[in-house]
Amino acid sequence: MTRYRYALGQAGEWVAVQYFQTHGYRILARNFRTQFGEVDIIVQPMDAPDLVVIVEVKTYHTLRIDPIWSITKRKYQRLVHMATVYQGIHQCDDCQFRFDLVLVKDGAVYRHIVAIEPPPS
Repeated sequence: MTRYRYALGQAGEWVAVQYFQTHGYRILARNFRTQFGEVDIIVQPMDAPDLVVIVEVKTYHTLRIDPIWSITKRKYQRLVHMATVYQGIHQCDDCQFRFDLVLVKDGAVYRHIVAIEPPPS
């Protein structure tokens, strides 16, 4: 990954963190690393203490295709595995998990896709 792409991704994650904070979410973790990869952001709605939201952030300058296609079956499975690791570390057996996708374009949240589904087989 080039320095430019890394910096672009970090800037996008910062925009997403601010977005979630202003929309009533608590930031639980950023760049949570596991053996399966890294979760960009983990948040929790203030009004739902047993819901943990795993957030994938995609930052773009131009949108040529629908970014939902960036979540492949393999990527979705990795997100599930990373949620399981988070659950084990934080001992939140009663937690429910949701997977969201946030698209950042031109320094602002362009789209927030709530509860992404696994891609078809």
